[in-house]
Formats: sequence, C-alpha cells, structure tokens
Amino acid sequence: MDHSCGYNYVVKGHFKAHTADVRVVKAARVPDGGFITGSRDTLVKLWIPTETEYRDEHTFIGATKFIASLCALPVSTQYPDGLILAGSNDCAIYGFTPKSQYPVMKLLGHSNVVCTLSAGFGLFVSGSWDGTARVWSGQHCTAVLEGHNSTVWATEVYPLQNIILTGSADHTIRIWRDGQCEKVLYGHEDCVRGLIIVQNVDMDILSCSNDATVRLWNIQGECLNIFQSHENYIYDITLLRNGVDFATCSEDEHVKIWQNGVCVQSIKIPLNTLWNVTCLKNGDIVVGCSDGSVCILENMASEAVSAFQSLKDDIASASLTAIEDDIPFRVETDASDFAIGATLSQAGRPIAFFSCTLNKSEQRHSSIEKEAYAIVESLRYWRHYLIGRHFEVFTDQRSVAFMFNQQHQSKTKNEKILRWHLDLTCFKFDIIYRPLSSNAAADAFSRISASAIPQPDLKELHIALCHPGITRMYHWVRGKNLPFSLEDIKALIRIAPHAMN
Repeated sequence: MDHSCGYNYVVKGHFKAHTADVRVVKAARVPDGGFITGSRDTLVKLWIPTETEYRDEHTFIGATKFIASLCALPVSTQYPDGLILAGSNDCAIYGFTPKSQYPVMKLLGHSNVVCTLSAGFGLFVSGSWDGTARVWSGQHCTAVLEGHNSTVWATEVYPLQNIILTGSADHTIRIWRDGQCEKVLYGHEDCVRGLIIVQNVDMDILSCSNDATVRLWNIQGECLNIFQSHENYIYDITLLRNGVDFATCSEDEHVKIWQNGVCVQSIKIPLNTLWNVTCLKNGDIVVGCSDGSVCILENMASEAVSAFQSLKDDIASASLTAIEDDIPFRVETDASDFAIGATLSQAGRPIAFFSCTLNKSEQRHSSIEKEAYAIVESLRYWRHYLIGRHFEVFTDQRSVAFMFNQQHQSKTKNEKILRWHLDLTCFKFDIIYRPLSSNAAADAFSRISASAIPQPDLKELHIALCHPGITRMYHWVRGKNLPFSLEDIKALIRIAPHAMN
C-alpha cells in the first residue's frame, strides 16, 4: 500500500446482514449516510449510521425470489422520504418508502431477472437477463431498449439529457439516445458488469468486466485506457468521494482502490465472492459478500495510519520477556493432606505457579511421599524451562531434601521414591531444606482448603458430559484438577443405568 496516496482503507466493521448472499449494496438517499442491502434471502434492509457502527433500521418484504439490484431515488413531491427500488429474480421491480415494510408499487415488464437499476433526471432504467433495458417514468415504461443479444448487466443514466448507457454479457457497451442505439463500444472480452460516469470535465465512462479489467471511455466511444490489477471477475465498480477515483470488487476476494488510474491499495476479504461495492458520503466503502455479511472499509487519516504503524512496530520490536536467560531458576514446593503446590521464580520474582489436588489414593500417601511428589510434578510441569539448566529446589521436608540430593547416593528403600529419583536424573539442581515458616508462597498453594470452594458432584458431571466411559471421564477429571480418584469414577459408572436417573 502506498501511504502517500491519501487512501488508507482498513476494515471498520464486518457483520452478518442477511441469511444468504448480499447480492447488492447501494448508498441510501434517506437517511443521509445510510445504505441499502439486497439478498438472496429475498429481503431488502436499510442500515443507518450510529456513533460506532451501522444499525439495521428497517426490513422490506415483498419479493418472492432473490434481490438482484437496488436503486435509491431522490426525494420528490410524491415520495418526500425518497423511494427504494429493488429488482428481483421474480422479474418484478418493487418500490418501498423508508417507512413502508411492504411495496408501495410493483412494476412488471421484464420476462427474466431484473439485475440492474439506475436513476437520474427524473427517470430510472432497468436491465434484465431477458437482454433488454427499460426506461421508466414514475410507474410507466416509456421505452424498451433492444439490441443486446444477452443479459444487460449494467445501466447508467448519462448526465446529458436522453442518453442512457447499457453494458451486457455480449461484451459490448451501447450508448442510447431517445430510445435508439447510437454507438456500440467494443473492447471487453467478457461480460460488462458495471458502469459509472466519472465526474470530471469530460464526463468519461468507466466500465468493469468479467475479463478482470476496467476500461475508461469517452462519450464518443473511444477507449482511453485499460486498468488491470484483479485476477478474476470484477463484479462492481463505484466512485470514491472525489468523483474521479474509484474502487472495485472481484471474485479474487479483493477490493482495490484506484487513484489516477493506478491501483494504490488492495484489501483482501477472504469470503470467496465480493458481489457489490458502494461508497457512502462519509467515505466509507460497503462491500456485499457471498456469506451474507457486509464489510465496512474506513479511510484512515494518514496521521492515524502512521501512529498505528508506529505502535505495531514498537510492539513487534519490544523486548517483553518475563524470563531472563542469565538468572538461575528457583523452585519452591510444598504438600498438604489434599494438594501440592509450587512456585517458579528468578531473583525473588515469581514467574509461574503450579498446584494440583490429590485424589483419595494419593491422600493416603505418607507426608514424605507427598512432599517428594510435589517436587516431581512441579519439575515435570516446568520441564521446558528447567531442562538443560542448573537450578535450586526448596522444600520444607528435610528427609526429602536428603533423598533427592544429587551430591550423594541415597539409601532409601521406598521403591516409589527411587523411581521418582530416577525420573529426576535428567535435571541438574541443588535441593535445599528450608523450614515451613520460610516457604510461604508454595505453602499457600498447597494449603488453601478446597473444601471452601463448592465442589461439583461427580454424578452430575457424568450426566452433563453425556455419560462418557471410565477412561475418558478420568482424563477429563484430571485435566480439570478435580479431587476424584479412578476408583470413584469406576464406582459411579458401574451403577446400573436406572440408578443414574
């Protein structure tokens, strides 16, 4: 992205708008700053801006099949709140006022999907899969434009009186005056999907196509330029606020921002198909997506972009380490009748904490075994920190300190502690005895009574988990650090099914 171009669009919002594809989005006339969406779910919705987002203000019902096109007519004597037109797959055009839930008009004439609508100078134009375009004044069709031999995908009312533009799946653009085809513009190699009039002195024409190009034409029919950047069908094109630069959306999952004919920004929206794009008065770009969502793009000021980029760079380059490589670790452990606990620290500063409740079998171990078990489990838990480094272990059990001292061979006869001693041979540590009064941190983690905290009922847990088997239930209980033994679980699950109810 070129930060000097003046366009720095970012995703402002992305929300579900419909239950099916949002096939078309258009800026609303009333209220100012709102937009309209039409969907495959047959609904039309009006969205209005709030302080931080856009809100679904009104839903219009009437079409029997999907909405393929929209147009917002300006305020008039007959419609003081403006009029919203919706072209449908059921071949009709529906008219809604912002306050009406159901159509105030229904226009018939096309024999297939009404896939494009445009308005200007007191009239509007519709294009259809039936290969024709129709000119309407009020509720009356004043002209049928016939000449294309395939779908009319795009229409536009040119700022000069009685001139209408149409773009078609037959790859051509036609210029009509007073209902007659005056010129045929050739150049695109696939369907012409969108047309807009550039608000410059010459009132040039921009067209987009399934051939992945945008072309600039003058009203005489000459192709002035070809713009390429997309890699797939371009479905829609819209002018930006200055009336000259433009944005496009495509099957390639990108919205592209064009300035002076150059693509200056490409925004990826990974939703397969981006059907439609429109620019609002505040500069926001609205994109209709194939998953039923709408994406709002906001043009950030260059100062805001610079500040945001600077913040990202600072975070990416910052040294935010809680652990220093050159300071040795200290592990402090303790055990009580029902739990074990430990702290990991460097230079007196705690880094991590560990605690674990003992099941009923483990609670019957001797105090020495519990203290030894606390050391073994904590070293296993922090293995990724401790392996390959020399550290200190502090315990308040003198006999455990003696048995696990790596400086001499212990003569203990306890097979369990011998196995644990063997497990710890991969670590390099000094074990130090420290009285209970000096081991407060680890002591707190092992001695805060679990009985003070309401414990879940094992039977209720088993039911809530949809009656898992013994192994699965035991792993779940251990993973949640709950004080139930394997024997408790076996006894529960072996109960007859009627007793579980």
